[in-house]
Amino acid sequence: MNQESRIRNLRGQSLIEIMIGVAVSVILIVSAATLLSVTLKSSTQNKFIQAASFLSQDLIDKVTIFAEKQWNCAPGAACGIYNLNKGPDNYYHLLTTGGTFISDPKDETVSLDGVNYTRYFYVEDVIRELCGVGDICTGPNCSVSFCPSGPGGSGAAYDPSTQKVTVVTEWNQAGTGGDIKIVKYLTRSVNRVFLQTDWSGGPGQPNLWVVQNKFDISNYINYTGTAGSIRLP
Repeated sequence: MNQESRIRNLRGQSLIEIMIGVAVSVILIVSAATLLSVTLKSSTQNKFIQAASFLSQDLIDKVTIFAEKQWNCAPGAACGIYNLNKGPDNYYHLLTTGGTFISDPKDETVSLDGVNYTRYFYVEDVIRELCGVGDICTGPNCSVSFCPSGPGGSGAAYDPSTQKVTVVTEWNQAGTGGDIKIVKYLTRSVNRVFLQTDWSGGPGQPNLWVVQNKFDISNYINYTGTAGSIRLP
């Protein structure tokens, strides 16, 4: 092989090496750009999650204060948590009037760091085992049953002193969206509650906080009919 052929072969090998090097560099650059894009997107999403978590916790704290202030009030009034319309389709947020929280039947928009979040809460009744005084009953097969023996008996019933509150904060920003939910069971503890479903024992129970099947005293009451009902003639 003469000198000219040897030089040509060396030049060909250098060009191939350069092309391979460029291809590898392109692959590395594309991979780095993809990784950077994913990292930035993840960082932005984490920012939204942290902000939404803060807003949800803020609202659940306010709802707790709202419930502790007054559990129930006149139907239709903007106070008390027990008389609010129930279910996930009934959105509420809280307004402040005279230093007191009142409910407003719609969601609210809260701006934080230039991002708009939609925030609301909804309330659901709670069913307990042992006819209203046992553990909270959950799941698709949990339903209210007939409790002729009253609280503590076999069956399930609504607990008027417990409400399930779900706070939701949603966002849709910069091509990404999501929501944060916080669930809390609120229980009335300031005053007592009495649940009775059987009046068949008749009069003679002056202490209304003793669980029996009687009432104190009244006139013109038919209590010998269907258990759990009391009728005026």
